[in-house]
Amino acid sequence: MANFDQFFAQIGEFDITNMLARDVEEMESEFTGEFVYKYRAAERKEFFAKPQIRFTQKTVLNDPFELTRRWNENGGKPVRQAFVRYLRNGISKYVQRTDLLTQSICEQIEKRGVLLSPAHRQLISEKLRSKEGQAMLEAQRTQIDGMIGP
Repeated sequence: MANFDQFFAQIGEFDITNMLARDVEEMESEFTGEFVYKYRAAERKEFFAKPQIRFTQKTVLNDPFELTRRWNENGGKPVRQAFVRYLRNGISKYVQRTDLLTQSICEQIEKRGVLLSPAHRQLISEKLRSKEGQAMLEAQRTQIDGMIGP
């Protein structure tokens, strides 16, 4: 799992601002108070003991007008496009990092009970850096890239 931490560290943070509606700043500028009210049913009072942020599907919101205009304009397609860009960028960078790939392959082999010598690790690294290894990684990247959107 440390390998995934390195993967996400190298591709950078996900910029959520491109997922927000363009009119959020305008809407927030109208609010000058200190409190925002959300109506809750009496049986949901436990929320106040343990507040949470919850993402709810539009179809089950208790306010029929919540998200309507912003979701129609910005919610669906832009969110998917932002995630697709993020994943494609990350995968492209990841397949270029033969050190991370070597580490990942070695970890998977060793989980199966096979001990690798430093010479074995070196051989795996060399194979990944070879012309054939690079072609295989590019084929994998292309295959993964085709699966990301759907």
